[in-house]
Parts: sequence; structure tokens; C-alpha cells
Amino acid sequence: MKASNKPFAVIIFGSPGSGKSTQAELIAQKYGMVHFNTGKYIERYIYDPITRNSAGAKKARHEFETGLLVDPSVVLNITTAQINRLARQKESIIFSGSPRTEYETFGTKSKKGVADMLTKTYGKNRVLIFKLDLPEKTAAERNKKRVVCSVCKMPLLGAAMNLKLKKCPFCGGKLYKRSLDTEKIIRERFKEYENRTLPIFAGLRKKGFTIRTISAKPLPYKIFTHISKKIDSLLD
Repeated sequence: MKASNKPFAVIIFGSPGSGKSTQAELIAQKYGMVHFNTGKYIERYIYDPITRNSAGAKKARHEFETGLLVDPSVVLNITTAQINRLARQKESIIFSGSPRTEYETFGTKSKKGVADMLTKTYGKNRVLIFKLDLPEKTAAERNKKRVVCSVCKMPLLGAAMNLKLKKCPFCGGKLYKRSLDTEKIIRERFKEYENRTLPIFAGLRKKGFTIRTISAKPLPYKIFTHISKKIDSLLD
């Protein structure tokens, strides 16, 4: 496939419930990319028996479980390590849920942020940025009805609850409802997105990146088809 002959990077931004992880997983499978799901790496850090009792992990766990964004320096350290590893392997990478703050995106004078690292690794014209747009009310309704597979971590929306599924239709794992998907925490997460993530876009545009906004209201396969066509046209 032409788009994957030379490594490239994709960032999918979006509010909680907009389907970032679902789209990233579909795109990763189509183009042979590595899906860097920031949330999963954070959960591994804060719940792993080896690290969970450290002061940093305890603080990050409190932030994560109350809907706040985890300390950007912790997230950037995790992200930096993975970008460097994948760059050495000449792998394409797609991000969902990261970067989420200006610090993670642009870094400081002494520490590069994700934007500069990806530009250096892939070239600015091969860093593609999409923003999934979804109203807060719709996002909240989706999140309240979401369940997640305990094995493959695939999120399932309202259909799973309406059908009263007990097991994942993809791998057979047990389904559960995340503690994050309560109305109170969803509101907090949305507030964090508006206050700390949306300001990133102005800075990215100043650096010459194009942000392509896509409605997250249609069914996932329609959004996936739209993004795929855009990727093919940009990398052809």
C-alpha cells in the first residue's frame, strides 16, 4: 500500500467519547501502524504491581481516576520513550489520546515535545492530524453507555448494553464498565479537554501543521472510510 511504504505518523484528537481509540485501532490495522494508546500506557504505569506504590504512580492514579489529566511530564516521558523506540525500528505510529497538553505537545527549551519529535522523525508533511468533533451532550451519552473488554480492551458502545452482551464479540473476554464513565467524571474530563487540549491547536497551526476536523457523529465505519481516503490522498 502506497501510504505505508515510508513511515508516517497520525495524531487523532477528540473529546472523551469521540471514538479516538476505535479509529486509531482501525487505521493501525489497515496501514500496518503501531497504535500508541496513551490511556493504556498510563493505566499500565499506575496499576502495575511493580510501579503502583510509587509516589508518582499514586499521584497519577488519583488524577486518572478523578477525570483529571495525568501530570504532563509523566505522559511526555512515556511518549518520548515509545517514539524513540519506534523511530529506531522505522515504524509508522498513530496516537489516540496524546498529546493532551501544550507541554506534551511543544515541550520546553531543554526537552522536546511530541510535535518536534515527530517532525524530526517523519517530516512535517508525513505527520497527519485529525480532530474528531462531538458535542459534549452526545459524548456524555456515549460514555455512559460504553463497556470495555477486559482482554482486548475494545470499547463497545450502546449496542452492547442494549443486547445485554456479557462477553466481547471480538475475543470473548468479559465486558466491564469503566469507573471513569460516570456523569461526574465525564464532565470533568470534558472540562480538561476544553481547557488544556483545545489550546494546542493554535500552536500547531503556527508551526505549520494542518488540523483536519471530522464529525464524530456518524457510525465508526463511515468515519474510518473518510479518514482513510484522506490519508491516501495526502500520502499518495
